[in-house]
Amino acid sequence: MTSNIVARSKTRYLAYEQRHQAILNAALRLFNARGYTATRIVDIAAEADVVEPVIYSHFENKKQLFIQCFESIEEELIFRFRAVEAKYYDDEINYIKGTMNAYLDFLMNDPNKSMYLIHMFSCMDEPEFRILIDRFMNRCISRIEREIDKAKQKGTISNPLSSRFLAGMLVVQGSASVLLRNYIDPVLFDRQNLLETVAKCCGID
Repeated sequence: MTSNIVARSKTRYLAYEQRHQAILNAALRLFNARGYTATRIVDIAAEADVVEPVIYSHFENKKQLFIQCFESIEEELIFRFRAVEAKYYDDEINYIKGTMNAYLDFLMNDPNKSMYLIHMFSCMDEPEFRILIDRFMNRCISRIEREIDKAKQKGTISNPLSSRFLAGMLVVQGSASVLLRNYIDPVLFDRQNLLETVAKCCGID
């Protein structure tokens, strides 16, 4: 009897989580296509193939849904960065390159989510969104900055510019590359060359 109750509870929970993710995915698509202001909850419900009240059983309002879309992307990226950190715990150069590669992999292989980040930057006039963007950028930059500091102490990076500036350049260049590939022949857009060029510009051989 107890096992049946547990099984049913687990099934309901999994169904809830699947529906939650489906709503997030639908919202991502519509926010990308129409922008935050023009996207309505009723449209997201239709895109997710649910009725509108179901949206409100998962999210308080459109703003919270927009924020959770962003936070899901942020946490996915941080998860990737932590995996790189575990692999290159005491190897700063490969950690930096690995993080850049993980960032590019995410941005280039999931255009829906990478474009959402760009849309998020267009909402920086909204104080609540600005806080999220600042947190995200600081988390990304600080992780790289820490490793550049360690590499400078070991003498493996000799660039005299501040570690935070170099880290910021690496993060921004990764994002810019997503837009760049729209204007360059795919044959010429070589990912490895891009990584090496960005790294050399920052004094990372």
